[in-house]
Amino acid sequence: NIITGYRYSTGWAENQKVFFAIQFSKPIKDITYQKHKEDVTSGQIFFDNTDEKLELKVAVSSVSEDGALDNLEYYDELNFDKTKEAAQQQWEKTLSSIVVETPVDSLKTIFYTALYHAQVAPVTFSDKNGWFRLQNDETVRTEGTAYSTLSLWDTFRAEHPLLTLLQPKVTADIINSMLAYYQVHKVLPVWTLYGNETNTMTGYHSVAVIAEAYLKGIRGFDAEKAYEAMKTTMMQDDRGLKAYKKYGYIPYNAGVDESVTITLEYAYDDWCVAQMAKALGKTEDADFFLKRSEAYTHLFDKETGFMRGKST
Repeated sequence: NIITGYRYSTGWAENQKVFFAIQFSKPIKDITYQKHKEDVTSGQIFFDNTDEKLELKVAVSSVSEDGALDNLEYYDELNFDKTKEAAQQQWEKTLSSIVVETPVDSLKTIFYTALYHAQVAPVTFSDKNGWFRLQNDETVRTEGTAYSTLSLWDTFRAEHPLLTLLQPKVTADIINSMLAYYQVHKVLPVWTLYGNETNTMTGYHSVAVIAEAYLKGIRGFDAEKAYEAMKTTMMQDDRGLKAYKKYGYIPYNAGVDESVTITLEYAYDDWCVAQMAKALGKTEDADFFLKRSEAYTHLFDKETGFMRGKST
């Protein structure tokens, strides 16, 4: 009463390998498949026609079908009601980490909805035994939990600072996930989906997440390796950094779209590298990145009070 399989696809995440295992509460009577040319596109699973309800337990893995089968045992019983109750208890525990006192119920609803949203991603990417797949198809193992859906431009300002307060262990695991990515690509992630880089949005805000965590006293990751990754990322040439390093800002006529916002994002990232360098006693690096973080001053227009694009 268990079937396994996989689906390979490309798209926003270029290398999506999803392996699955599905356990049914009733024996499978028959399976038929439909094809389009040589590809199996769908299937039908038949069971005895009884009034007994059918329950399914589904697990996925980025590694293998065996990994999915192992993940299937995360919940011992195939029981929807018990699984639902366990999930409710876990959510209750997580959302109770902050207690809001207000007579206005609608404000509580708004707050706890936002707190719920802050727990939706990053998502667990590793199997329960710690294995997960990198974008280059290498499979590696973490001692903790590997995370993906690191939408860092969206989250470095608010969600990650919140996680440093509520879930420091999760923050350390997220940073270790970033460093696993760095080991392959020699650059920190921008916006990962299913372990794949999407290069969505601006900046390299893994840098900010790492610096904030370390300066708040969070450990559980190799600080020297993390700093190496931060510095290497901000000293390479991709995503407008070549022009940024040459001119001290990104000119609007340098062939890089969104020149103002990218300059501002990199200026902040540089400041974060400077703070990390200072904390690690790397004075020369700290001075260099602190000076370079003044890139925003090139674009501030005193007459209008706004940041404005500037040519070479």
